[in-house]
Amino acid sequence: MGRFLSKKELFIGKINGRISSLFYPNIENGSSLIGCKIFDKRKLFLGASSLLYNCRIRICTDSKYVKIGKGCRIENNVLLNAHTGYIELGNKSFIGPNTIIQGFGGVKVGNDVMIAGNCFISSSNHLFENVKPERFLKDEEGKETEIGSNTWIGSNVTIVAGVKIGERC
Repeated sequence: MGRFLSKKELFIGKINGRISSLFYPNIENGSSLIGCKIFDKRKLFLGASSLLYNCRIRICTDSKYVKIGKGCRIENNVLLNAHTGYIELGNKSFIGPNTIIQGFGGVKVGNDVMIAGNCFISSSNHLFENVKPERFLKDEEGKETEIGSNTWIGSNVTIVAGVKIGERC
C-alpha cells in the first residue's frame, strides 16, 4: 500500500533506502543523494550504489548531461556544472570536498579515479582575440578534458581545458 512522502524524503529523494524513480527517473537503486541541489534531474544519470553528499549539480536546459558511474562518492560542497556540455564520471570514482568541475567543452573522468579536495577541472577557455570591455568573459571556447582510469589528482590541482591525463597517473 502506498503512502505519502515526508518533506525530508522529498528533499533527499530516498524512499526506504532506495532512490525514487518518480523524482529521479535516471537513477539506479541503492544510490543516495543527501542534501544535494540538482537542477534538471532529467539529465542526471546516476549508477547504483553511489553516494552524493551536500553537492550541487547544475544542468542547464541547453546542457547535454551529467553521468555518474556505479559506486561513486562525491563529497561535501562539490559543484558539477555542465554548462552547455557534459560531465562523465566513471565507476568507483571519488571527488573530494570543495572541488569544481566545469563541463562546457566536456569532461570525461575514467574508472577508479580519486580527485582530492579543492580541485578545479575546466573544459573551456575565454577568447582574447577581440578583447573589449563589453565582451569580457562572454566568448568561450570549449575543449574536452579527459582524466584516465586509475588516476589520482592531489588536492588544490587545476586542470585546464583540453588536457588529457592518461591512465594510472
